[in-house]
Amino acid sequence: MDIFIILQKSLDKIVPFGRSMLIRVTRDLLPLPYQYDKILHIPVSDFTEEQVFLHPRIIELHGEIFQKKDALYILEEIVAFRPTQIIVHCNEGISRSPAVAYGIALNMDLENRANEILYGDRYFPNSTIVKIFQELKI
Repeated sequence: MDIFIILQKSLDKIVPFGRSMLIRVTRDLLPLPYQYDKILHIPVSDFTEEQVFLHPRIIELHGEIFQKKDALYILEEIVAFRPTQIIVHCNEGISRSPAVAYGIALNMDLENRANEILYGDRYFPNSTIVKIFQELKI
């Protein structure tokens, strides 16, 4: 299974192949350049639990943050669909989508890919999303 992380405006850079799954981790959706076999939409903001605790109006102003139910939904859909390619995007491809891609890699036993995402210097995975996926790992 290949996992790609990309920002929304660059979706045309990765052509779907095999059993493709697109995971859209954003509230704002642009039109898609290609057809995908399966599309999941997780309409969450890029805030963390800590930020919501410090500024309770964040959810009212910017929408929900990622929750355990979102992670479970993603993992259940992956297990059921068995994609050969997963493309994860958010607005900028820096925080939400890397965190979700990390969680998928972690829970699908793709340890090298998970470590590359979490410890590399290319991404800054959302800490709330990372924590949720780590708690789900058996």
